[in-house]
Amino acid sequence: MIRVNLLRQQEKTYTNIGATSATGNTATNFRRGLPSGFTQKIAGFLVPVMAVYIYNYIELSKVEGQINNLEATRQQIEAQATALQPELNQIAKYKADKETIQKEVDEIKGLSLGRYRMIKILDTIQTILPQKAWISNLDIKGNGVNLTGNATEDIAISSFIEELDRSLYFKDISWIDSREAKAENGEMVKLFKLSFKLENL
Repeated sequence: MIRVNLLRQQEKTYTNIGATSATGNTATNFRRGLPSGFTQKIAGFLVPVMAVYIYNYIELSKVEGQINNLEATRQQIEAQATALQPELNQIAKYKADKETIQKEVDEIKGLSLGRYRMIKILDTIQTILPQKAWISNLDIKGNGVNLTGNATEDIAISSFIEELDRSLYFKDISWIDSREAKAENGEMVKLFKLSFKLENL
């Protein structure tokens, strides 16, 4: 019995040694089968690739962070604009009202200037008009004036023309027509027509 057990134990030992030897030889043969420097080449290729990947990942994260910040800022600005919209509408209304009022003021100024101009023309003509002459029609278009009047004598017409020519408000006086005509009271008078231009008004 003792002899048989010893033989079996020796057989197990020999079997384990053989298996270990076979495994070691296989690994050794696999390493020997690789080309020389293959591992270094693989490492040299993978390291730059991994570095580029990591760099791109970091940069992409930064860009995404910036985009998120910009989006948050945009939303904040939109919220502020929405909150201020009633005030902006009120300001726009004030501007529209101001423009309307300004137009009305300009129109009033225009009317005032026009009235002042007309009053100044009539007052000046009335001041220089001789006693023996009177105006029957006055037509003003822009700076041009056509005047029709009557006088009891020619000298009154000549005096009136001279006074017009001396005035600071009239220029280019022209004598268009002068003839005898019957007045409304039946008396014979001198009807005359003049044209001139306005200045400094």
